[in-house]
Amino acid sequence: MKSKRSVRCPSCGEEADITCLGKRYGVYPSGCFLILSLPLSMVHRLSSPIEFRCRNCDRVFGKRTGFGIFGLVLLCLILAFALVQGLLLLFLLILGA
Repeated sequence: MKSKRSVRCPSCGEEADITCLGKRYGVYPSGCFLILSLPLSMVHRLSSPIEFRCRNCDRVFGKRTGFGIFGLVLLCLILAFALVQGLLLLFLLILGA
């Protein structure tokens, strides 16, 4: 499977003999869906890397696409915002008590 951007094996540097295996986590865990809700689960799934296998050295490695990197950054920002909001709420509850 050839894409516009070439994928290079990190071990041997092979570029031509790479096979796409798909998303790293084939079956999505239902716990993430229950905890994160549908939109965040979609962003989490977007951020997971795509696995490739080098036929030359038989190494399996992952690579994130541009959308995957964007999804990972977005997920980190959302989780950081939720953490800050939770800490602020905890601080206000402690001060109010």
